[in-house]
Amino acid sequence: MDRIPPINAFTTTLNGAAVDGVDVSGTTVYRGKATDLGGRKDAAMHLEWSGTPNGTFKVRGSGKPKPDPATDTDWVDVALDVAIVQPAGSASKDLVDLSAFPFPWVQPVYTNASSTGRINAWVSAKGK
Repeated sequence: MDRIPPINAFTTTLNGAAVDGVDVSGTTVYRGKATDLGGRKDAAMHLEWSGTPNGTFKVRGSGKPKPDPATDTDWVDVALDVAIVQPAGSASKDLVDLSAFPFPWVQPVYTNASSTGRINAWVSAKGK
């Protein structure tokens, strides 16, 4: 079966190697890597955070051939059928169903409102 294995949209580099997650603090906006779903019908995003962050995750989509993940220009916030569980001062996680996602590209964005922690967003998909 054609699939995209889980890819963490938020990674950092430690000693030259990619490490899952990004440390968050302040009131910063963190834009995850863009993932090309390539027409796959069954997709999901596994959000997870540790520490005590307070903030908001959102999912964005793009129909452009090569959207720029570092800006807001090429992206549209997507209204999901089920609201995302948001970080509210303690570690937790949520699974976002993207099976009816109409865009070829998906990107998680997290805006930290206060406190600190580490965020992750694994994107995976299968089928055509």
